[in-house]
Amino acid sequence: MIPGLGLVVGCAALLACDPEIKSEEGQLVFHDPFSPRFTSGDRVLAGSRYCPSVAAWFDAETLTREGAPSRHEWDEPGEGDDPFDSCFTAAVEGPATLEDGCIEFADAGGEVIWELAASPCTLDDEERSFVDDRLRFTLVPGARAAVDGFLAERELIADDLVFQPEEGFPKGFLDTGPAPYQVYGAALLDVTFFDADGERLAWTDHGVHVGVEGAAALGDALEGLGEDDGAALLGSGLIVSAQPGAAFSAFAAVRARRYPLGGFAGVGEEAVASLDVVPLFEPVEVDGEVVAGRPLGIRAIARDDQQRPIYGAPVRWEVIEGRLGFSGVEVDDDGAPAQPEGERIYPNDACEPPPLRPQRRSATLVATVGGERARVELEWTALPPAEDEGYAEDPTCQGPGVAYGCVCAAGSRGGGEPLAALFLLALVRGRRRVGRRR
Repeated sequence: MIPGLGLVVGCAALLACDPEIKSEEGQLVFHDPFSPRFTSGDRVLAGSRYCPSVAAWFDAETLTREGAPSRHEWDEPGEGDDPFDSCFTAAVEGPATLEDGCIEFADAGGEVIWELAASPCTLDDEERSFVDDRLRFTLVPGARAAVDGFLAERELIADDLVFQPEEGFPKGFLDTGPAPYQVYGAALLDVTFFDADGERLAWTDHGVHVGVEGAAALGDALEGLGEDDGAALLGSGLIVSAQPGAAFSAFAAVRARRYPLGGFAGVGEEAVASLDVVPLFEPVEVDGEVVAGRPLGIRAIARDDQQRPIYGAPVRWEVIEGRLGFSGVEVDDDGAPAQPEGERIYPNDACEPPPLRPQRRSATLVATVGGERARVELEWTALPPAEDEGYAEDPTCQGPGVAYGCVCAAGSRGGGEPLAALFLLALVRGRRRVGRRR
């Protein structure tokens, strides 16, 4: 058991990401929680695989008995003994094959159609009639790959999923910096693939592998993370583990193609020369004006004396004014929450009941790593709930004078971002299904 794995929570609770894609007819949803989001019709990296689970949605008016479920899940859509096959017959057209519920994309360009021919069937004691459906993909050979230290934040900003202050975000906030990329203990960086024109390609980690030169590839269980030097693929993110003084490079392999990902250098706390903190809020509309709603996440950026980012810094956080709860933080047997740690944290506004009308709230945190310290003041507008769901205070709520609990498994080993935060971040991005065939 990897320390911190028990802290994993779903992405929808944090940044409203949705790793589900709909079929063309809208009656089916395909879910691969560790894959980058893409939709039917997207351009996909040739040579990769797509291994989703499938679910059917039913409108309330189509349910014929009280209490019938409005959603039916299938785990293995391609196997003969799976109920999915009683409702749909799957076939693939184009340069791809269907095997064990996965689409194996050929290592060549072309159009792929996942055809789903419908038949009347029974699900959950309900007679169902679907229509023929499909997903479409355009396969494109990759030209290069790169790591990105700020892709999660960049996509949220580009999709208007976070409030953008009038003064904008700090200069250099989204700058990954040059290789070799500096890593303090352990960090999770995004991997992106591009075509010959520099356009991003959708992909999943199925069928993509990572190689390391000058260190080791971490095993599937990520043994040695935070202690050894090496790298591994976690969803479509690259987990890098590096001790001070380490130097190595990594590459992504897709079939016979190799894509260099750059070099990595291990550093320690003596390399941290500055610390910046950037909060992200949900955008909400109040009286016709878009304002900062509940806090979604806070990104700390450690830099060296040349202003190059240092990834994975074990930043510790303390709430010095107000109260906040935190997703991904454990509570000990005595009910005391652990101190938040990591370069990304996910605060929530669940330490006081929802207001009856829009209400301004605030909290102040201090982030610390090595000898560097940064203060961030949060101000947001809390909205009344759409419907009364009751209120229970988050057990991770903490404020000035809190006595932190001892949840040793939540900490990092040998420095670096806590393992819980790495797994949490991977789910926030919407990545791979644990235990799925590769």
